[in-house]
Amino acid sequence: MASHVAASAYGHCLAIVRDGEAAAQLAAVAARRGGRTLAGVLGHARHQALAFVARTPPPPVAVGPGAGAAEVAWALAASRPPVELAMVDLAGRYGLGRGGLGHALGLSPTAAAAAVGEAARVWEEELDPALLAWLGPGDCAGLAAVLGDGPRTAAGDLLAVSGAVADHTAECDACGDRRRAAASVRALVAGTPLPEPPPAVVAAAARSRFQPGMPPPPLLPGRGRTATRVLAGVAAAVALAGTVVVVSRSDGSRDSPPSLAALGRVPAMTGALELLPGELDLSAGEVSLLNTSAEDVAWEARADAPWLRVDPPAGRLGARREQVLRLSGSPPEGEVRTVVRVEGHDGSAAAVTLTGTVEHPPDLGASAAGCRVSAVVEDEAEVALTLHARDAAGVESRLPMTLTYMEATADLPAGRPLTWWVSAVDGRGNQARTPDVALPQGC
Repeated sequence: MASHVAASAYGHCLAIVRDGEAAAQLAAVAARRGGRTLAGVLGHARHQALAFVARTPPPPVAVGPGAGAAEVAWALAASRPPVELAMVDLAGRYGLGRGGLGHALGLSPTAAAAAVGEAARVWEEELDPALLAWLGPGDCAGLAAVLGDGPRTAAGDLLAVSGAVADHTAECDACGDRRRAAASVRALVAGTPLPEPPPAVVAAAARSRFQPGMPPPPLLPGRGRTATRVLAGVAAAVALAGTVVVVSRSDGSRDSPPSLAALGRVPAMTGALELLPGELDLSAGEVSLLNTSAEDVAWEARADAPWLRVDPPAGRLGARREQVLRLSGSPPEGEVRTVVRVEGHDGSAAAVTLTGTVEHPPDLGASAAGCRVSAVVEDEAEVALTLHARDAAGVESRLPMTLTYMEATADLPAGRPLTWWVSAVDGRGNQARTPDVALPQGC
């Protein structure tokens, strides 16, 4: 089981970041945070990989001479926004059911299925004709004329003629049959075997397989920098996830297509139910639900964020009665804004908005082999590491440590005796420090 979880986490990260070393680092973090469930580990892998490519765009995928259909499919898939590729990959390669896919995406099962379905539609319309262009015109002179004599070896070349190929296949029965009979890009991606996971990822998955995991961050996190980058390229694809998304343009204006705005609006505060107060700090922990009518009302509560739990999640409230709903969970770091909605069987609805700022100190550890210190750090923001060394006279040296992904090494200065420790400061100013370690013999 641990090896399958490790292969899944590594395979998903590799599909998105397209860098084996980075994928191994990210998958190990996902295995530690996701715990014993495959969906949880994949949810963290998805989050880690998308955050990574938001900072470091992945390299393009070339279509080399003699490439097979699967390689061409991955090259075409790489042209899509990373979050869209993440959704399609999660839906196809790991055997997740409807509920597991929702958990991995941080969405409800229905919203996850809708988001993946929209991505599948886009791939069918835009990528599958490009794959047919790579297969060539066959015996159709009309398609040969559409394709022309230009090169068709790079993904960009194939995508350039995709629209014309789609128009042709809509009118040509023979080519339409070829397109329907051919494997789709999505099917070829889904049929790709999982890679052999690195030992570090297998070890992380083995250590975590009996531990309950942290809920993965949602596909649409708060309004942080990562969310802004992710949404900028894929608003249309993830709009169908059932959440209202407003894409902010650089000119400060806000545009939202009518079809997008119509999905998942916060229900109006009408009818028998009220939530008081209407806005809460994240630390409040509870909100009051009131039934202002003269009739009993059955109700159900749901939170926008998968990390937020409402207790109880449903019930029946007597006429003019009040009930306290307890709110708990582990929000992601940064500026958080989420909504809890309550809907009654009579059509009434109420909502409360939770806002606040969350800070997490870096998760830091360090060890020494001789006089070389190795540090490992995990955080949701960029981190600066410093190796500190203090000699017998109390003079302290500070050595910056260069961070590669989540690990860094540095050599202690010569002298004896020495005491050393490592400190970490993330981009939000949160700090962590390892315990002092004494080296009586020095270096």
